[in-house]
Amino acid sequence: MKMEQTPETELRPIYKPTSKYNLQDALGLKNEKQRWLAYLEIMRECLYEKNVDFTADYRSQKHTITAQIVRSFKKKAPDFPITAADWAVKEMLVSTIQNKQNNLRVPPQNSPALQDRPLPSPQAQQDPPSPVEPSDKQVQIRPPVEPSDEQV
Repeated sequence: MKMEQTPETELRPIYKPTSKYNLQDALGLKNEKQRWLAYLEIMRECLYEKNVDFTADYRSQKHTITAQIVRSFKKKAPDFPITAADWAVKEMLVSTIQNKQNNLRVPPQNSPALQDRPLPSPQAQQDPPSPVEPSDKQVQIRPPVEPSDEQV
């Protein structure tokens, strides 16, 4: 699903909106979900190829690495909308790194990382014994017996 670029659209880059925006909408891809998802996948591939350190934020990354990622992305996605100073590609780069960092910090409940953990033993899953109910390990204390008349 390639967007044909006429000479007019090639000369007119998309400028970064000055107010709050959705990147997909700002690029005119609101109704092109599959194309947008393909661009996101290409960005992830570029990040993995360049061995980006996902524990560090975008600003901490080496400028040469981020510049290589932008170039690589533009090569792999030649039909990506042209933007002034590649602002949209850089936005995708930043958001992809941030999302990856967030996913590394808090694994979701059904993540494979949690599924690989051994289940707690059945003993640990049981409720602790009630202080009222005697158990094998508890010593029963009998109430004191009142002395009878014969013992006094």
